[in-house]
Amino acid sequence: MSGIVEADARQSPRMPGRSILRSVIGALFLASAALKAWQPASLIPAMEYVGVTGALRSLSVGTIVGIEAAVGWGLLGFGGTFSAWVAVSVLGGFSVVLLCFAASSRPPACGCLGVVRVFESNRAEALFGVGRNFVIIGALFWTFGSHAKRR
Repeated sequence: MSGIVEADARQSPRMPGRSILRSVIGALFLASAALKAWQPASLIPAMEYVGVTGALRSLSVGTIVGIEAAVGWGLLGFGGTFSAWVAVSVLGGFSVVLLCFAASSRPPACGCLGVVRVFESNRAEALFGVGRNFVIIGALFWTFGSHAKRR
């Protein structure tokens, strides 16, 4: 019985490092949403590439900005497991789109971080985005921790 008590004492119900990491990721989502809202034209090449034009393009940009802002606020304000799973899902969806862009013969600029670009090549930018998203997804998985009781 003392082994169970010791295991429970080792497990902390709130890991401050994990909640701080979720807050940092939430701030990244908010910054990305703000950059896109500030310069929505950065998403036009990606929207044209997938065939979204006119009023639907404005709606799509607004939806992307809204989703990123909501996920960012969720991670910053609540930081719970549900918010982290939503972030993992959103990043996974964005990664699939980026992989499709990278696999095409003439990939568009993704506009992932608005007008901020790391590479001149659109393919390199898309692949960097996939790598960045996988690192963030891995960090979010780390924040889930182990909730199983040790015996």
